[in-house]
Amino acid sequence: MGRAALGVTGTGAVEAWFGSAVGLKASAQDSRLAAFVALGLPLATESGRLVPRPPASVPSLFIVGENDAFGSPADLQRFLAGTHRMVVIPGADHFFEGQLELLGETISDFLASLPAVSVRAASETSA
Repeated sequence: MGRAALGVTGTGAVEAWFGSAVGLKASAQDSRLAAFVALGLPLATESGRLVPRPPASVPSLFIVGENDAFGSPADLQRFLAGTHRMVVIPGADHFFEGQLELLGETISDFLASLPAVSVRAASETSA
């Protein structure tokens, strides 16, 4: 049910998981994580209820469809509690049907905004 999640490690590598909840759980112990992107986090389901947030020091983007039945914008806002960036895609459901171009632009803009310096610093820390 969950969509995808991307993690950018300090080495510049991108890790991807099927399911944002799985991605959050898998990346929770990875000190190399330099950025995180989650799509359609299923907070209204059992798999999404006990997921950790990335550390506040990790730039993160959480994207939710305005009409996501598995995790509403209100659910996501409560979960994030102001700790990370959240974008609501207007008119989108859990699968972002009809809004994939806007979804891609949103992710691209976020990744382009990441400072190369922080990626290098994270890489040096994990070495």
